Amino acid sequence: MQSQSFLWFGIVLLTSFLWGCQSVEDEKLGCTDPRSLNYDPDAVFDSGECDYSDSYRYFMPEFWSEADERGNLLIVNETESPLHLFEGTTHLKVIPPKVNDFLVNVPVRLDKTQLDLYRAEAVDHIDDLPEKSFKSWVVVLGSTASVDGPVGWVVSDLVTGEGSGIINLSYPESDDNNRLPCNVDVFLHSKTGGRITTVVPGTLDKEVRIDYGTYRLWFHYWESDPSSSEGFQTVGWKSTDDIVLNANYPFREEEIPAFEKVPDDAAALMVVNRYGETINVKLGDRYIENHVVGRENTQAMSTIADRDSMLYPVAPDSYLLNFEKLTGSSLNDRFYVDLNKYFMTRIVAGESRHEVIVDNQTGMALFLGKEHYLGIEVAASQTEQVSMPEALTTVNVFNRDSTFFREIAIENNTLTIAEE
Repeated sequence: MQSQSFLWFGIVLLTSFLWGCQSVEDEKLGCTDPRSLNYDPDAVFDSGECDYSDSYRYFMPEFWSEADERGNLLIVNETESPLHLFEGTTHLKVIPPKVNDFLVNVPVRLDKTQLDLYRAEAVDHIDDLPEKSFKSWVVVLGSTASVDGPVGWVVSDLVTGEGSGIINLSYPESDDNNRLPCNVDVFLHSKTGGRITTVVPGTLDKEVRIDYGTYRLWFHYWESDPSSSEGFQTVGWKSTDDIVLNANYPFREEEIPAFEKVPDDAAALMVVNRYGETINVKLGDRYIENHVVGRENTQAMSTIADRDSMLYPVAPDSYLLNFEKLTGSSLNDRFYVDLNKYFMTRIVAGESRHEVIVDNQTGMALFLGKEHYLGIEVAASQTEQVSMPEALTTVNVFNRDSTFFREIAIENNTLTIAEE
């Protein structure tokens, strides 16, 4: 009986050993990392031979380059692929997919610069490039200190290789006193599209490289304004008609028009949009573009994108300023503004406002402002209820020639302006 037990135990042990040996032999070696190029889903043990070439790595955001703070090349990558940027044989950047305003500081050469772009999926290793690039451009680049600003390169999936053209931009200085010497940002497709370059008055023959297709350029006119939170003041927008680039028309000339000044007899209203969505501006029950004076074309001037602003020249008067969504539904803000030709009124649409009682005890008409005029005029010896930004705890009170000027605190929602 005992010998039979030992025999049975030996058979079980031998069977287990043989089964175990068979299992180890069946377990496959290979790359077990699903992120690698040669991942083997059947592999049980990692062989240590996973392939992490560039075509894999550069689809991961941590391998994308950061844009430079200052530069002479501005890239708009409309493709789904990261792009390798080379200057000659020098690897400069990995441009993220679907990115606007990607600024690159390319070394300045005495002659023309050869730039090449390669799709990440076509490059296994950046020291072993494909024979043909995805896009190429031979261009003369200025320094980062150049007043002409960076040149633009718009890259799309529509065509490859030689299928791109040039829009040549000029923005001549104007000797017309009715024109403003504004700086201009040039945007592609819309006001919120990719910024492809910036120009200043006097810029001539500035090239923008762009793939064949149909485009519309939007010109954002602005002036430096250190007193504003943005650091600049939007003067207005203009746009081109459709611009077609193709094999028959690979080169287009486009002169950026100057922007008209606010007429001397008009009031200037600056509206800054902080609603978090695109809005339309109205004076009373009419869109503000119907009130604008001194402009050659007012079409679509009533519409302001989020975080954008617009300058409106209108006839001096008191207006009910109100805003609506693009769907036509009204937004909460509705208040009167007193516009005059002596001060520019600046209104931030979407900021919290409240009603304040203003008691003008002086014998003169007075105006209220802070960094800018608030669009509030109070007649002599009058008490009025006005709408004012809730964040203000003090306001500047002044007359037209500023011979009267005081900073006065708002207390219990009341502003008292006493005689001196």
